[in-house]
Amino acid sequence: NARAAGGGKVIALDSYPSVPAVYRTVAERAVTPWANWDRFDPQEMDSTCVVVPIEWAPGESLKRQDLPGFVDVLCRHFLRWHRAPMVTGFELDAEGVTRPVLQRERATVVDATRYGGGSTMDTLEVEDAVFVFSSRGAPSEEFVLGLAAFADMYRPVAVVLTGWVVDDWIPEETPVLVSLGGSTQVASAVAQALAGSLAPTGSLHGLLPRRNAGKPRPAA
Repeated sequence: NARAAGGGKVIALDSYPSVPAVYRTVAERAVTPWANWDRFDPQEMDSTCVVVPIEWAPGESLKRQDLPGFVDVLCRHFLRWHRAPMVTGFELDAEGVTRPVLQRERATVVDATRYGGGSTMDTLEVEDAVFVFSSRGAPSEEFVLGLAAFADMYRPVAVVLTGWVVDDWIPEETPVLVSLGGSTQVASAVAQALAGSLAPTGSLHGLLPRRNAGKPRPAA
């Protein structure tokens, strides 16, 4: 039997059936209300929404989150939600308008049904949108400016931050949720918060640099 340094027995967590419940509890407690969350209107199960995954990952020094998997879990909780292609950058078109750079995905029948074969956000019928932003490090100024213009264009009903808490691009009064991770368990907890069946109670007190302290936030 394995022994800990102090002589005690090492407990193998996967030996106990209660561990999945522990994961779920930890995930639920990690979901944190951020700016303007008290203004968020919970989404009905039959609401129509496009979930827009956005990723900043400048290199391979940090492991990327499974953002597509996270978004797929969100969409499975709502009957009429679907996801847009992942946004990985921004560029100016010939008219000087900021456009998202989309990640090319392997074509499937589902993709063709959802996106109509197009490669830009213009092909999506976006009325209500939820942005899910995974930032693996501090984004470049160019990326943040493009993201701010993109958010101003679509005015998401909510923003979920799964990575670094980078929020200076989000339109004022937009409800923001911080998930502290991108696992499937956390995605399920976020979906419950968006549906109004889970009241997020997490806190980032003491976890962020002081530069964010000046922005108004909900009380811990």
